[in-house]
Amino acid sequence: MTGFFSMLHLGLTTAMVDAWTSSLVIAWPVAFSFSIVVSPIAFMLAGRLVGNRAPAAVK
Repeated sequence: MTGFFSMLHLGLTTAMVDAWTSSLVIAWPVAFSFSIVVSPIAFMLAGRLVGNRAPAAVK
């Protein structure tokens, strides 16, 4: 996604590649850390909302 949005703003140039690599270096660890922290909370909340029911059998 960082590459796509960098290309939208800057076009397909060497400046875009530079912007993309700096965005990727910052965004990837942030997104990874965020997903590690938020995923268990989100799955717990979803389980509580659904009530830990098994999906209905398909006939």
